[in-house]
Amino acid sequence: MEISGHIKNLYSELDDKSDLDELDIKKLHDASLTEQERGIMQKELLFLSDYVLRCKNINHKDELIRYGKERLGQTSNIFLLARYNHVLHNLTKDARYCETAIDNYILIFKHYVENKKDGYCIYEVLDWIIKLSKKIRLEMQSIQDLILHYLRATAVEDRTKIWILKALEENNDIWKPRNLDFVPQLCLDIWSRT
Repeated sequence: MEISGHIKNLYSELDDKSDLDELDIKKLHDASLTEQERGIMQKELLFLSDYVLRCKNINHKDELIRYGKERLGQTSNIFLLARYNHVLHNLTKDARYCETAIDNYILIFKHYVENKKDGYCIYEVLDWIIKLSKKIRLEMQSIQDLILHYLRATAVEDRTKIWILKALEENNDIWKPRNLDFVPQLCLDIWSRT
């Protein structure tokens, strides 16, 4: 299928984003789009929304899977790669997509923490990493080590650490209490600095 100028522009714009929150969704509803372009835009919106991650019964599932696989070959943007693989795992239950999504979400998590991104974004990505890892029973040690590294790092802002702790609280079944023996003191230290 030949890609139109509108779609090429959309893909180019998406690939240039360093954060999917920057995407202007209104551009996806351009009135000058053809019927075929609107169909492609709708698929893209589905992949970028959380709807397809929550919904059990997806219409046109095979068509969405084909679209997602095609997009994987067209982008190198880690935000898009994480999302497409995450959605493809939900649609196909293929653990390979899940593992790739986790790898990309880890890169995003590091990017967010190191660039002082909004705390909720950090929480959301970490929550996805943990939940997807549990879903496919991935070895959690490397993920735990990464989280502990950032919690102990003096260069990481306290507000970021609070969001990381929130994700840990909601996914506390992956931790042994002895791994978190420093957390009460960390919380006291954060509180004393506020």
